[in-house]
Amino acid sequence: MIMAFLRGSSIYCIKKEEITVPKRVAFSSVCIATATISSFGALVQLVNWSKRLRSRESRRVPSPTPHIVFSLALADLFTCVGAIAMSILFLAFLPAKKRSDGHVRPEQHSYIWIGLPIESFTMFSYICSYLWTLFYSIDIYLQVHNLHSRFSSKVYHVMSWPVAAWLVACVQFAVYRSDTENCASGNIALLHYLVCYVPLLLVIVSLPFIYWKAYKKVSQNIKRTGYFTDVERKMQKSVRKKFCLIVFVFVFCWMPNFVDGFHDLAEYIISETSLENDIDHFVLWMIEASINPLQGILNCLVYGQHRQFASCCSHILSQGHSGSTSLPNNDRNRRFTVNSHSESVRIPVSEISPLLSDRRITPVAPTPPLNSPRNEPFAVRLLGEFAK
Repeated sequence: MIMAFLRGSSIYCIKKEEITVPKRVAFSSVCIATATISSFGALVQLVNWSKRLRSRESRRVPSPTPHIVFSLALADLFTCVGAIAMSILFLAFLPAKKRSDGHVRPEQHSYIWIGLPIESFTMFSYICSYLWTLFYSIDIYLQVHNLHSRFSSKVYHVMSWPVAAWLVACVQFAVYRSDTENCASGNIALLHYLVCYVPLLLVIVSLPFIYWKAYKKVSQNIKRTGYFTDVERKMQKSVRKKFCLIVFVFVFCWMPNFVDGFHDLAEYIISETSLENDIDHFVLWMIEASINPLQGILNCLVYGQHRQFASCCSHILSQGHSGSTSLPNNDRNRRFTVNSHSESVRIPVSEISPLLSDRRITPVAPTPPLNSPRNEPFAVRLLGEFAK
């Protein structure tokens, strides 16, 4: 979606006619709505994972590393804020116009000093979201292969926030160092595509391979116990389902951008055709505005915070219902007692089911055969909570 802003906004367009005002309003309105909803899911993750970061309790391995999921949720929140800011900017300023000299220039010169920081922040946020999604998969892979102790967690932070900031700073300096009045065009405009699409392509290609290798290792550890019953099959199926959901959510949110990007490269940068009557391309933009910002709320559901998210939604709905409907004192006290009791129960990090799930289900390990090899029951001990 960030490239839709870069192509359609009044300062970051690529040598073509601006889209009409009604289309700008429709695109920005959808983007603001989806980003606002998604920011709620990111906030739920931040609140829950911040509690686990402060608790500093021991956790099982393999299981989600709190600071990685917290950083991913923070990047998702940043993307929502950036998308909303650029949508407001898209609505507040007049579109750029093509001048007699062939350049596309915004109506207000001061717009660049407002749009450039917001665009840079949004690009930075999206790149960080890509990288933290990749680092989460790498961390899970290292854990199931028992290699996580050899890899410092600080490396993830060094390779995410500073790298993303460096990429954005370099591309913005290259684009606007010589001309800050006109929109980027031609080869210069390709830099925006490279900095946005290369990290995205890297993650889309890497995620299925990394999770496939991790799943193979998990299957080996399950079978190494010497028995393979329905409990182990459910473990294996649940891990496979979780890995597939993570890959599906990421590809679902970002695959429209690749279709849009290839369309841009072929039509507007190489052929330099006009965008004015391209209805199909605007449909792609609307799909991006609807899907891209949803990554925050989808990640909240996939990365093990679905129960917390449902609890927050039910709490908000119950507050609204209690405000409009008066309850008897007994019912009100009973509801308060139940809520206070549920909130007082603290689940230690060590009891959180490993990898991705956030449910505590006590595994029941079947009795192994008498002649079975006495291997360490890795799968039952660490992955048993996946069984339903």
